Amino acid sequence: MARSDFLETLDPGARAAFEAGGVERTLEAGRYLCLEGDPSHSLYVIRSGLLRVDRTTRAGRVVLLALLGPGDLFGELGVLDGTPRSASALVVEDLRVLAVPAAELTAMYRTDPEILVTITGRVVIRLRELTDQLMESGQRSIVARVAARLVAYVDRTEHAETTGPFSLRMPISQRELAEWAGLSREGTGKALRILREEGVLSTGRQRIEVHRIDLLRAMARDGP
Repeated sequence: MARSDFLETLDPGARAAFEAGGVERTLEAGRYLCLEGDPSHSLYVIRSGLLRVDRTTRAGRVVLLALLGPGDLFGELGVLDGTPRSASALVVEDLRVLAVPAAELTAMYRTDPEILVTITGRVVIRLRELTDQLMESGQRSIVARVAARLVAYVDRTEHAETTGPFSLRMPISQRELAEWAGLSREGTGKALRILREEGVLSTGRQRIEVHRIDLLRAMARDGP
């Protein structure tokens, strides 16, 4: 199943209040929505497009943390606790977001607690995902880990509910996919080869053809 749209999880009154308190913004691919260390002035709901979330290690290496798409939130932790941005957000595909200032959110929490409860629920989901990724590093096969990252990307595209074959542009390199899955580049290459041999997908230059999304989802859960 595709990830649920944050706005659609709110009741009509809460959604109307949330949208009234925000401002629509558009950014072209290649621009940054924010940089690591920036003040956390706003919470963002992605309406369309794709956002890449990165963090820089102490050694200066940039590591991919997530790809976010329509319906996802970005910046919820910073606006909840007032801390600076913990990651940078690069626009991968032309982006349209609803930006809700932190001050507006604080006022909404008082008048409509459901908004705070729903945002907190999204934080819990994100923490569970991160916990699952940590557990994967020692307990799941390389195929399951790569398949899980590919499913996460598919679920942020218009193909999330498609059952038939479809083609996707890959906005990240194999090295970045490896980092996202917590694997070596060689291990990721081996996993992709197995997925190709099983007829699940085929790969090309910056593209991926998904032939069996049902099997890809099954492998993401259980491995080959």
